[in-house]
Amino acid sequence: MRTVEDITYVPPPRPEWMQEWYRNEPEEVGREHAKWLEAMSIEMAPMDDLPPELDATHDNELPLVHFGFIVSERRLLEYALEEDLLPADYKPKTYWRTFSYIIQHLRNHTRVRSVYLAKPWSGDTRTFVVSLYNNHTMHKQKFPDDFEEALLEVIAAELDIFDQPKWYWAIDG
Repeated sequence: MRTVEDITYVPPPRPEWMQEWYRNEPEEVGREHAKWLEAMSIEMAPMDDLPPELDATHDNELPLVHFGFIVSERRLLEYALEEDLLPADYKPKTYWRTFSYIIQHLRNHTRVRSVYLAKPWSGDTRTFVVSLYNNHTMHKQKFPDDFEEALLEVIAAELDIFDQPKWYWAIDG
């Protein structure tokens, strides 16, 4: 039986010159970077409700925020194994394709095509948002409240998520 470790892509080590650069990074640069990350994490914390100033109905220039559940990369890989979503000839080089298998499975299971994965602003690069829509698409893709609630319950149950859905800042938005 395969494990998450079997299917996780491990990138090759950094070249020696890059390792040397990181080793010699001035201490104050590291401290300043850590302060900046901490400040941004507070400023860009997940939100229970979308503030009106981020409603992008009439303003495409607003930052992007996704509505959904935060989920770890590890949990998504465990789900792929539990649901037997990987082809028999799977190789860790095709690791990123795993996430499309997961999303396709969730779309088929929920019968909703708008389910997608997004990268949230987070100090952890190995997290995703399983999202239904964002502040730019919600007026076209938002569901009636009772249907949305049932849909979120199905996704939460599928992925063993116990948190409430929130609005997450996009890393690229």
